[in-house]
Amino acid sequence: MSLSVGKVVVALMLVAVFTLYPVARSYYQNLREQARLDAEYQALVERNATIQDEIDYLNTDQGVEDAARTQFDYVVPGEHTAVVPDAGKTTSSTSLPAPVRHEDVEIPSTWYTPILDTLFGVRNT
Repeated sequence: MSLSVGKVVVALMLVAVFTLYPVARSYYQNLREQARLDAEYQALVERNATIQDEIDYLNTDQGVEDAARTQFDYVVPGEHTAVVPDAGKTTSSTSLPAPVRHEDVEIPSTWYTPILDTLFGVRNT
């Protein structure tokens, strides 16, 4: 009789695994997608803050003067300019940060993430 009880337990466990796996897979995939979206959102918030800082700076007199000097070679009357060969072009003070690309955002992970990603078929692309 214990042999049949063991078979019933194994059968119930198999049914439970086959029944719950799709639900667990969907849940885990949604968690990982949410983590990716949160990381992408944070990167966008940081980029927007950088852009807003640049806008705020350009709305000052010093910002306007710096932009005119770097973009249009503006000089104040009485100043003299000099060209230094091979000095290399400095970056403009008004350069925008690179756009946030979905592929460039690093998804947070833990030590067990690679195991669950493999088990539930999550791709980190």
